[in-house]
Parts: sequence; structure tokens; C-alpha cells
Amino acid sequence: MKKLLLNCDTCDTRKMREDAFEGYESVTINADIIFVNDRSRKILEQSAVCMNADMVLNVGEEEVVIQEQNGVMEIKPGKRLRPEKKAILFVNGKLIIEPGTEEILENYQGIYVNGQVCLPESVRPFLAEMKVNGVTECYPDDSIRLKRTAVIDEYFACRVQERAVYYAAKQVVLLEEKADLALLREKQVHFVTKKLVVSEALVREALPLFDMDVEVTVVPEGCKYVPEDAVLEEDLLKKYGTRMFIEGDLSLGKGSEELLGQVECLRVKGDIKMTEKQKQVFLQQKIDAAYGKIVLRKENVISRRLSVTVGESLLAAYPEGICISDCVKVELAPELTPEQIKELLEFENCTKVVCSKEQKDMVEMVSENVVRIGDDEEKKEAEAFDGTVINVDEYVL
Repeated sequence: MKKLLLNCDTCDTRKMREDAFEGYESVTINADIIFVNDRSRKILEQSAVCMNADMVLNVGEEEVVIQEQNGVMEIKPGKRLRPEKKAILFVNGKLIIEPGTEEILENYQGIYVNGQVCLPESVRPFLAEMKVNGVTECYPDDSIRLKRTAVIDEYFACRVQERAVYYAAKQVVLLEEKADLALLREKQVHFVTKKLVVSEALVREALPLFDMDVEVTVVPEGCKYVPEDAVLEEDLLKKYGTRMFIEGDLSLGKGSEELLGQVECLRVKGDIKMTEKQKQVFLQQKIDAAYGKIVLRKENVISRRLSVTVGESLLAAYPEGICISDCVKVELAPELTPEQIKELLEFENCTKVVCSKEQKDMVEMVSENVVRIGDDEEKKEAEAFDGTVINVDEYVL
């Protein structure tokens, strides 16, 4: 007798035949969503199918249309036609809903979003009919939407509409000293956003344009704003200069200590990551600096890789040790000892570190913000499975 293992994002069983799994000893369906109706559910139960799913959705009527969208989808009045039949909408990515779309939304039996939903306050009641695995943002109906991070340049005031409300989902960055804030006030413009990043010279003039509860980050006079995590290297100094305000963390890489003497002013919202040797140089320089804390790390850094395999040869190439950061999958060779892991390895912000039971305790000790540590269970299951394996995005029975 044969075995069947079906791995998919969505599995539609509504039109399946009664003999669909005839001849199989066992059937396992691993899916994010499995669509069933009363007839197909009965067949699945009689066939003793093992269903592992985030959601088993009983659609009921054959008339219901299933719509799927990957990426960005917009529902706008007059642009997206109302579904002719009742529909279920699945969005993997971002769903943007415009005001005046209540009639369209009413014809969806369900809306499921894996990602982000951006919708106006007027359609907020429809959130009760939605299931969102991610972030939901509501904006004022009468607002003009800007980019998530809106950078205000010197010409912005010339282009705005009078008495308009401008919405930025994440933040407004106002660092351009030539920005005409007097004209914005004259036109009675208002901004709605979560955070304002503003230069010290403009902060008093800018605040009346924003809500009272906006989070304010003031960039000191003479400092250039770095909007994300940064590594101290020559390219960073060439782009931003020697006086910097860094929104995230600052990492010192190999040779960074030689550049510390050029830094005049440093404001870091997050932490500064460095080796013990670099810490001594940093403290000796007596830089005008403010930061969260100093985090000591290994001298060599491997970062932003889909997969990394760590064995004896890699450790031999970096005898000072390695910090493995922001990687999806890290696999340790079984011959690495707990002592080697303790002395030579660090893991931070990784999705998965695959290691043996003997290595696991020490990996946990040298890890920060690692989602999963241990055996590669998916690989072991696949190797042990004796049967037919089907891997697809969508499967219709």
C-alpha cells in the first residue's frame, strides 16, 4: 500500500471524488488553509485523512468564489468590480482599502490577510469580518496618504493642498532646513503619523503641525540622520560624515577601530556592538556619544545569509571566533564540541540553528533572539517518509 504526503499553501477539496485516495495506506495533508464543504468533509473523514492546517474552512456553497492575491491588492470604488457571487478573499502581502468601498466589502463572505491591512476609519467595522495575521493600520478618511516614511523636502509646502490632512503610516522625516513650515501653517496643513524625526533647528516650528501624541525624535544640530542599523566603515563616513544620529544599532566590523578617531559626535538609538579590543579603543577616544549599551561580540561577522554551515574548516579560518547574525538557517557540523561553540560562536537574530542534542544547551547559551534551536525536524521527517511527496503552492482535489 502507498503513502501520500501533500504539502501546500491551500488545498481545495470541494470537488474531490469519493475514490480520490483509493489505494493509499495513509494520506497526510499539510496546508495553511484547507477548503471543505459538507460532502468533501465526509469523504475525508471516511478516508481517515490526517489534516494539519492553520485553518479548515467550510465554504458550504459551490457558488462561493475563492480569490487569492500575492503581493499588493487594492480595493477602490469604481476600480475593482463588485464580485458577481459571494467570494472569499485571501491576500498574502498587503491589502489597501479605500473609502467608499462598503458595498464591495459586503459581498465578501470572508477576508483573510497574511501581512498588512491599510483601511480608512469608516470601514473599520468590517474588521470584525476579517482575519489578519500581521499589522492593521487605520487612516483618517479625509487624509492624503504619503509613503510609510514621508521625507519632507524644501518643495513640499509648494505642492500641498490647503487645509489637507497628510497621513504617513510609520513616520515623517523633517530635516530639510529650507522646508517652508510657515507656508504649511498658512495653508493649515496637518500631519497624522506615529513618529516625527525632526532637526533640532526645526522642532519648535514643526510641532504645531502634528498631533499631541506623536513620538518625537530630535536630531541634534550638525548630525546627519541614519535611518537604520549601520556598520562603522569608510562608506558610512563618506555618506553621512563624522556626526551621526543612528536610528538603530551601530556595529563595529573588522578594522572599524581605525575609524573611531574620525567620529566627532555619535547618537545611537539602539546599541553599539563591538569586540573587547574595540571597546578599549572606543572608550579611549572619549567620543561625544550617547547610546543604549555596549554589546560585546566576536570579531568576525557572517550576516544576512539564507543558510550557513559551520564546521571545523570555517572555525579554522576565523580563529578569533564568529558572530552569525540575521541568517535564516544555520547548521552546525556534528563534530563541533560544546567547548568550541562556547569559545568561538555567537548567534543573533537567526530563524533556526540546527544542532545535535549534545550541542543544544551551549547553542542556547550563546544565542540571542533565535527562533528555533535543535534538530532539523522537517528534514528528518522527509528522509524517513516512505511514499509519495507532493510540494505545491495550490492543490485542487
